[in-house]
Amino acid sequence: MSTGITLAGCADPPQPEASTDAVVRVERVEPFSAGFDLVDSIVLEQRPDAPIVRVSGLARRNDGVLALADVSEGNVKLFTPDGRLRRIVGRKGRGPGEFVSPRHPAFMPDGRLLVVDGQLGRLTRFSADGELEHTVTLEAGFPVMGFHLLPDGRYAVSAPSSSKGRMIHLVDTSGRTVDGFISNQQTRPRIEPDLDVWGYLAGVFFAGDGANLAVAFSLSDSLWLVDATTGASSAVRLMVPGYLQPSPPKARIGSPQDISAWSGSFHTTSKVLLSEELLLVPFVQGVLNYGDPLILAVRSSDGAWRAYDQAPPPVLVSGDTVFTLLHTQESTRMVLGLHRLRH
Repeated sequence: MSTGITLAGCADPPQPEASTDAVVRVERVEPFSAGFDLVDSIVLEQRPDAPIVRVSGLARRNDGVLALADVSEGNVKLFTPDGRLRRIVGRKGRGPGEFVSPRHPAFMPDGRLLVVDGQLGRLTRFSADGELEHTVTLEAGFPVMGFHLLPDGRYAVSAPSSSKGRMIHLVDTSGRTVDGFISNQQTRPRIEPDLDVWGYLAGVFFAGDGANLAVAFSLSDSLWLVDATTGASSAVRLMVPGYLQPSPPKARIGSPQDISAWSGSFHTTSKVLLSEELLLVPFVQGVLNYGDPLILAVRSSDGAWRAYDQAPPPVLVSGDTVFTLLHTQESTRMVLGLHRLRH
């Protein structure tokens, strides 16, 4: 396999390829309930004028307030810690405070809310009460597939490669890209990497904890760990039983239904979740939030990797607790499950 190591720290980086640093072999896949206990649940209030349709991000403030991005409804809903709907932030549209594709909500240390519009490629800031404050266009472009607020106030954003070949952009508060990580050569699958049809499924996803970033690609079983402050990086290939490697379609792709059937025939990565205690990489056959079959690779704070199946879709991790969707958008209720790692 030839896949690159993270690139950082230069204005126009070269793009050499190198071997992945290490291989992690997980010997068996266990039921999710064998490693995590369901310790609580939150029923999220839904009104006829404020349904939850398609969850595209979840953030938790220090006081327990939840911000849920809904890409179908074009808004972000703020909930109290016990699930009562507190406020609807934004609406469908392209004007100030409006969204086409709201994703990746994040709370600033002072409680203000940041929301990325994945389709418009812009970042909007709201007050702690949900009032519009500021909007900036991200030079990184769109679609935006990942966002993280760094300790120094800058942002890390994943977006399509620019002419400099970067996939993770280090962005200042004006939206300008000032540095970058990850070569676009690293996003290719192992089998027939130059096939054009991979463009239907290609994506780069990451999560952050402080200055630490964990980066994954939709068509790869490798994970890149990056220090956004120094540019230091490492990479690991995760090998878990039952993982189905992405392979080219056996028939011509001519419709969205063809793409859906094809993507369900192997595992892809569409999310990474990271806290100071847990790192989660879901490998899913289909769409994660729809409850399609997945293998959940988990690294705990002791550095050990384990793999689980029969897990509900994870949407947030905080400390040693994983928040999951116990009922998907097809259900009449939306319930968040809080699962704590069994020590």
